[in-house]
Amino acid sequence: MGRKSRDTQRGSRVYKEKRKRESLYEECLRFKASHPGLSLASIAHTKSLCARELQRRWRRYNEAKAKGEDAPHIIAGKDRRGGHNRAFTVEQEKLLKQLCLASSPAMTQTELQQTSIQLKRDVTVASSRSVRETRSVPTFVASPRFLTQFKRRNHLSSHRRSLKYVSQSAPDPIEQEHTILTYVHEARDAIDKYGARNTLNMDETPVPKCEHPITGIVETNSGRAAECKTDAGNRLNVTHFPCISASGKKLQMCAIIKGKTPRTLKKIIVGASPAVSRVRLYYSQSGWINAGIVIRWLEDVIKPYLKGSAGALILDDYQAHWTDEVKQAAANMNVELIKVPPGLTSYYQPLDVSFNGPMTKARQRMWLHQRLIHPAYKDSHQNAVERAQLAYQGISREATIEAWRKAFLVD
Repeated sequence: MGRKSRDTQRGSRVYKEKRKRESLYEECLRFKASHPGLSLASIAHTKSLCARELQRRWRRYNEAKAKGEDAPHIIAGKDRRGGHNRAFTVEQEKLLKQLCLASSPAMTQTELQQTSIQLKRDVTVASSRSVRETRSVPTFVASPRFLTQFKRRNHLSSHRRSLKYVSQSAPDPIEQEHTILTYVHEARDAIDKYGARNTLNMDETPVPKCEHPITGIVETNSGRAAECKTDAGNRLNVTHFPCISASGKKLQMCAIIKGKTPRTLKKIIVGASPAVSRVRLYYSQSGWINAGIVIRWLEDVIKPYLKGSAGALILDDYQAHWTDEVKQAAANMNVELIKVPPGLTSYYQPLDVSFNGPMTKARQRMWLHQRLIHPAYKDSHQNAVERAQLAYQGISREATIEAWRKAFLVD
């Protein structure tokens, strides 16, 4: 059974009469403000209102106007009767509203109830009044009726929550600048100490089987996209990790295939072209690099390249690069590991600055050229590895050194 109208403020006959009386007083105040020559008594008589009450509200109107309130006629028109038994004053309710709106995340109904009770206790203690419950003054419990009326008076509503995803808090600019300077000095000192040939940078990059260009030309207003048909999904990528030196030398290209056993590599090895044969292959269950592959790569590629000499290796902050096992393996080879500041690889890591981008464009041109010549060209992991190797060896020594220069690591 639904609630009776007398149980809710909105449906109450008394409440409707109160709102009607307030609107009449507001109308009279507006009329008096626009016709200052008329007397308040004559205006009250036309609306069948009390002239003395209208005079009190007119004084209240002038006070609110002097304070610079936005709607003084609404403030003065409010009926203040019954305010002696309110839980909070107008100022205290404003404070409660500010606490509610300032909460992050937004308050729930229960949290608003607890905040109201705590504020009432603080107000009671501040006024040195007893908090002992009596029959005439019961303990304030912030009942659902109070919360509903409070939200209605202050134009608040309970809405469904929506998650807003935000990035991590921005680092302190001074601390970030110090981190960048430290990294640049470490890299430059490594080049001076070990030589440009023995200062290296390695980074992973995914290579999809279908590497179509982003855009394609179609007829204007045709209403269709530039189609590209393939039997390969772009989610099945091959992870490549090139490695370059500050002297412009490019080390052996390596690739990781997703799989659990060495048999996974057969689809790359069988019938491989000379370009694919020059790529060192690894496999992992996720298809991405892990600490074990990093250690094997250090033994297979870095150690023969350095030939017993000391060197430095610049890596980003990917977790697999910085495990204790990787650090120990690098130390055993006398290789100093230098970490690129997190979130700044596009500015200070040579491979990200201006090496991987041109290599990606070259792979896309190769894919498009092969498709134009051979429409039945099959997208496969083997062809993806071949494109990556051809694009890698196509980057000139001058372009490689320029990547280090743009990263502010060489002059």
